[in-house]
Amino acid sequence: DRAMTSTPPTSDVVVTRDYDLDDPTLLLRRDVFGSVSTPVGAAAEEADAASSAPTAHACGPPLLPHSATNPEHRTLVDALVHTASHSNHGITFVSNSATDFERYSELLHASRRLLAGLRVRGLRAGDVAALQLVDPRTHLRAVWACALGGFPSVTVAVAPRLVASNAVAAKLLAALAQLDGRHVLCSDELEAPLRALLPNGVAVHTASAVAAAASAADADPRLLDAAACAPGDTMLYQLTSGSTGVPKAIAETYGAIVAHIR
Repeated sequence: DRAMTSTPPTSDVVVTRDYDLDDPTLLLRRDVFGSVSTPVGAAAEEADAASSAPTAHACGPPLLPHSATNPEHRTLVDALVHTASHSNHGITFVSNSATDFERYSELLHASRRLLAGLRVRGLRAGDVAALQLVDPRTHLRAVWACALGGFPSVTVAVAPRLVASNAVAAKLLAALAQLDGRHVLCSDELEAPLRALLPNGVAVHTASAVAAAASAADADPRLLDAAACAPGDTMLYQLTSGSTGVPKAIAETYGAIVAHIR
């Protein structure tokens, strides 16, 4: 582009990121903006303003439990369990008609019930669960239920038409094939088209069926217990955009997500 312009640029801006390579978490220390040539005129005024502006990158404090003297939470599940018992904070769900607030304690309780239902339906630690849920609250509970149970989840957008020729539906099929996924948790209204779309051997679990199965926890409370997950275990898979081909499923571990938040 510069070769095609008659007026050369007044300056080049170099962006560098300084990492402490001795720190295994590779915390980002700062972004440094510097000019390799002397700006003139308006460019000089803009450079002066930028040099006095606050940094565009900030590192938050460690994700600590209630006592600041204790070690940092090892997983995001540990953090949720702690927060549910030490805080009245929560999540506000916004719809076209109303807003609704759910405390983290309520989220944890509902997610544990969903976890029990998934276990009764046959999911075991390590099983991949693809999520096809249109309701945000149910989707969030499902993500946490899978995290509590050690079921790596993968969220795929719900296609407007659940047929193999639809590009979004094809992403679901590709993700299940890559991950050897055998379970899909879906909104009730998606059950019929998903059963027609998915290959044999993939179980479809509707939200209502899982909720009904959760009643087994009344007789066996052990179904509500979280699995023993280590920071290096996969909590969920995140799909790439697929701009260069079939979307890739990227594993995000429990510990990595804590590091991202930090």
